[in-house]
Order: sequence, then C-alpha cells, then structure tokens
Amino acid sequence: MAPVNRRSGSSTNAEQARRNAAAAERRRAAAAARQASARQQSAALERRRDSFTGTRRDSLMRNYNGGANRDLNRLANGGGNSTTRANRDGSQTTTRRNGNVEQSLTTRGGLGGRGAVRFEQTTTRRNGTGSTTQRYNADRDLFGRTSSTQSSETSVTRRGATETRSRSTATDTRGRRTVTESTGTSRERNGVTTSQTRGTVRGQGTRQNTRSSETVTRNADVTTTRGRTSTTGTATTRTDRQVTTENGRARLGSSFDRRTENRVGGSYERLSGTQRPQDTSVSREDRGTRAQGVADAVNGLGVPRHDLITRREETDTSGLTEARRDRPTFAGAFTGTQSAQHLDVGVNGASGRFMRGASAGVYAQTRGRAEGRLGTAEGTLSAHAEARASVDATGTLNSNGLTASATARASVSAEASATGSLTSRPARFLGEDLTVGVTGTARVRAEATAEATGGVRVQRNPPTAVVEGSAGVSAVVRAEAEVTASAGPFSVRATGYASAGAEARASGVIGYEDGRLRIGGSVGAALGVGLGGSAQVEVDVAQIGRMGVDGARRAGRAAHAAADRDGDGRLSMNDVRAGARQATQAAHRAADRDGDGRLGLNDVRAGASQAVSAATSTVANAGRRVASFFGW
Repeated sequence: MAPVNRRSGSSTNAEQARRNAAAAERRRAAAAARQASARQQSAALERRRDSFTGTRRDSLMRNYNGGANRDLNRLANGGGNSTTRANRDGSQTTTRRNGNVEQSLTTRGGLGGRGAVRFEQTTTRRNGTGSTTQRYNADRDLFGRTSSTQSSETSVTRRGATETRSRSTATDTRGRRTVTESTGTSRERNGVTTSQTRGTVRGQGTRQNTRSSETVTRNADVTTTRGRTSTTGTATTRTDRQVTTENGRARLGSSFDRRTENRVGGSYERLSGTQRPQDTSVSREDRGTRAQGVADAVNGLGVPRHDLITRREETDTSGLTEARRDRPTFAGAFTGTQSAQHLDVGVNGASGRFMRGASAGVYAQTRGRAEGRLGTAEGTLSAHAEARASVDATGTLNSNGLTASATARASVSAEASATGSLTSRPARFLGEDLTVGVTGTARVRAEATAEATGGVRVQRNPPTAVVEGSAGVSAVVRAEAEVTASAGPFSVRATGYASAGAEARASGVIGYEDGRLRIGGSVGAALGVGLGGSAQVEVDVAQIGRMGVDGARRAGRAAHAAADRDGDGRLSMNDVRAGARQATQAAHRAADRDGDGRLGLNDVRAGASQAVSAATSTVANAGRRVASFFGW
C-alpha cells in the first residue's frame, strides 16, 4: 500500500481556500461598487428632480416637437433599463438602449432659474444601411428666456452612394425661427471620392442658399482634395480649399471671398393710346419703303457704286515721355488724343461716325537693394495716375428715317504699390542648406467713371419717333496685400483684399411707337462691399526626412564616440572597463577635497570648510548688491 502524502493534500486545500477568499473579496468589491453606483445614480436623479421640474422643465421643452415625449419623461425620471451618471460640470446624463433605438438625455440646472437640456435619439436600420438621428437642445438664461434647436438627420447607403438629409429649426429667445434644410450625396469610384451638399436657410424675411462640393483624388503617390462652398443671400460668399500631397511635399491652400450689395431704386412707364397689330409687310402704296428695300439689296450684292462718296480719317497722337527705365528711380508722363470720323453716302443712304478722345497720366517708380552679413533686402515703390475722356456718335439716314446715338465717357484712376523682400544667407543644418525669407506686396487702386448715352429713332413706316437716354456714375476702391514667408522646408503664402464701390444710374424715354405714346424712366443706386483672402501652406516632407536621417546618423556617431571609452574605434568589454575606471577616477578626484591623493577625515573637514567659505562669500555679495541698489 502506497504512503499518503499529507503535506501535498494540505497544500492543495490551502490554495483552494485562498482562491475562495479572493473570489469572495471580488464579490464584496463588486457589490460595494454597485451600491456606490446606485447611490450616485439616486443622488443624480434627486438633483435632476430638484432642477428639472415644474415651470423650468415646461420652459425648456416648450419648443420640442416630436413623438418621444413619453420616452423623454422616462429618461428624466430614470425609469426603465436606463443608466444615469453625474458629469463633472454638474449635469446628469441618462442613456437607454432598446433594440435598434438609442436615447440620451442630459440636463443641467443653475441658480436663478437657469437650465439646459440635451436630448438625442438614434435609430439604426435593421439591415445596417442607414440611420436617423434626432436632437433637441434648449437653454434657459437668468431672465427665464429660452432658446432651442431641434434637428433631424437621415443617412442612407445605396449602391455605393451615401445620401444624407437634414432639417433643423432654431428658435431664439424672442420666438423667431430659422429653418435650415440640406441634402448631400457622397460617392467613391475609381479612386475618386465626391461629395455634394445643398442647403437652404430661411428666416424672417431672409433666405440663404448654400452649395458645397468636395473631391478627393488618389493617383499613385499624389492625393488631392478640392472643396468649394458658395453661399448666396444678402451677401455672396465663396470659400475654396485644396490639399495636395506629392513626392514628399504637402500643399494646403484656402481662399475666401465675400461680397455684399444693396440696391434701391424704381421705374416708371406710361403708355397712352391703343396698340395696333404690327404689319411687317410693305404696302403697295408705300413707294419709299419699297425703294429702300431695293437699295439695301443692291448694296448687299456688291454692285459697283459709282455714285458713292466715302471719307475716312483716323489719328492717334498718344505719346510717352519718360526717363531711362534701367535706373533705380524714374518718372514719366504720357499724353495723347484719338480721333476718327467717316461719312459714307451710297444707294442705300448715308451713315457716319464722329469720335474724339484724350488721355493723360503720370507715373513714378523707385527701387532699392541692400546686402549685409545676414542677408539681402530689396524693395520697390511705384505709383501712377491717369485720366481719360471720349465722345462717340454714330448715325444713319435713309429713305425710311433717321437713327442716331451718342456716348460720352470720362474716367480717372490712381494706383500705388509697394513690394519688399528679405532673404537670409543659407545656413547648414542637419546636412541641408536652409534659408529664411519674407516677401510682401501691397496695392491700392481707386477709380471713378461717369457715362452718358442718348439715342434718337425716327421712322416713316411704321410711324415712330423715340428719344431715350441714360446716365450713370460709379466709384470703386480696392486694396490688396500678399505675404509669403519661408523657413527651410516650410512655406506660407497669404493674400487678402478689401473693396468698396458705389453706383448711381438713371434712364428715361419719351416717344411715339406702335401707335402709342410712351413715357418712362428709372433711377437706382447700389452700394457694394467685398472682402476676401487666401492662405497656402507648403511643407517639404522629403527634406524633413533627409534632415532626420542625417540627424540620426550624427547622433549615432556621437553615441558611438561616447561609448568608445578606450578610443580603439570598436565597442567591446574593454570600453566598459575603461568607462568604469574613468568614472572611479572622477569620483576620487571629486572626493579628495584636500588634494593629497588619499581619502580620509581631512577631506571631510576640507569640504565643510570650502562649503562654509562659499556660502559666506555668496551672502556678502548679495548684501553688497542690495546696498548698492538702495544707494547705501
């Protein structure tokens, strides 16, 4: 009979007892955690009942419009299989999941009747192809005023395309509502992902349309993302953005343009008499009209016109007077006149033109360049101004009547610009030549224009006599600036502009046409403001990589040199022994305070004496500095 190992049996029993004790301890800890969570949840619910009841809750939920009121009340009271947690900001969040529906409610109370509520419900389709999310946010301020936003967003994926529809209603403290609706589509095909979104914002007396698009193209090592957002309404805004990565370089760009225009004006037109139907056929009794038609046909066939009288003259005396442009500073002026006139008389009637124009201007420019120990600086200043005026009149006379028109125009403009650059000398860093540079350009331009036109039409068949004209003035001011900064592998370019313009125009007409007396006119004015800018960032990732490789190589060589303690160019156990020996010698020298080459009690006394002397000297120096500061 084999002997029984009583020691082995007792060891097994002790191990089992320890495992049972550990399991019991874990159960007690889990129970304590559940009790703490229950107490925390109960306290959170009590705080919610104190801060989210009565008139405050009614005020926060006043603008809510949905079918989840029962679920919302259940979440507010912590009912069902919901869980509640207290947040650091003092709010409480309750979540609940039932099948494919997930709900969340966050509430927060405050002093003086303040409060906030956040409700969200997400419903996922059972086949996983889409979801619908509903949100409601409301805030109540110290004065009891409530503002809220309620939204619904649906996303569905079909045949590789994702369609998104959303609608939100925002209500401010005065009860004014703003409705935003949008639809979007996203699709990926052959390495190209396109997304398009259209939206409309409607408020009290306002409407704004937004359209945005984004395209992501992946081709080998090149990835380009282009996006554009356009908004039209009381102001027209356009934003463009682009990101490109290619051959180790990354370029990021963005531009912004906003234009605002306000127009006022009106028109007036009065017609008297009875309009008769137009008859384009030529009456047999109208010999003049038939004769004019024959003359036009003969002139169009190119029949030799021996009785034709033609006179044409054109001149241009524009001149330019300036100093040599190859000099750093120059100035000049230009003046000129333009003229043209002609008179043609043929079988089909007479036609003529008379034109006169004049222009004058001045300009100046100066350049500078300086080189120093740190780099090069350059700059250019230029300005010019000019004025132009012209008058142009044309007319035609034949057997059917007279047609004449005239235009007069005058304009004046001025422009000034400044350009400067600063470039440092190359500096070698981690195996690469790096430079730092800044370039800037600023330009301001102003222009004013006045124009007037007039016309006369007198016809025999059908009887017509009309005189009309218009006049207008406009003024535009625009300022632009551009700055480019570079530092090694990084480059940043930014541009911006601001513009303002005004325009006024009036027109009028009076005459007899189509058997009716016609009198009309219009007047209007417009004021526009524009603002825009762009930014582009370029990063030479490949250069950064080369710098990193060179830096790693240098660090490796430095580490190798530091580890090669015996200087034989190899790493071995001899380096470890040499390093230990050198460290021991350094420690010995540091501890040998009396310099006798031995360590003993005298070194301790010498070290203490040196420490006391150093402290005394430091205190004395500090005292002298304080005394000198106060003039003592």
